[in-house]
Amino acid sequence: MQRIGDRLAVLAQSSLPRSQSILIGMKAPRTSCLILAFALLSFAVPSLAHAGDGSFDKFCRTWMKKLKDRESFNQKKATVENRNGKFVMEYIGYTRKPLSCTASRGRGDALIGALVYDEIRYQKTGAKRASVAKSRPVVVKRAPVTEIFSHDGKEWLY
Repeated sequence: MQRIGDRLAVLAQSSLPRSQSILIGMKAPRTSCLILAFALLSFAVPSLAHAGDGSFDKFCRTWMKKLKDRESFNQKKATVENRNGKFVMEYIGYTRKPLSCTASRGRGDALIGALVYDEIRYQKTGAKRASVAKSRPVVVKRAPVTEIFSHDGKEWLY
């Protein structure tokens, strides 16, 4: 441990201006060495929080906004069909908030993000074609979707 303490003292000395170098000529105690080692490692190895710095939460919010826009598009483009004398329209929607949004380290320190949300098949019905659009949607099917994203060091990628 003494050698590590000496090396940390030299490393700290070389990274600080001469006037701020407090470890010159001193043997660093074991506790000080550990504190200094953790401090140096926090700069040398980017942590998950630093590399993603909350950016995956922001990415998830942006992605969910895109899904909301897509749901609106799906609803506008849905066609009304006549099924056994009843008019029916179906479209795909999504939960407004993610079920989970987590980032973690994969192999080789790669950042991996997983976003889980529900994909929902809605159905609107009506006695007349014109009344379908104004009817309340009913959930016909709900299925969880997991999307996996990677981080290239600058941004999250699909």
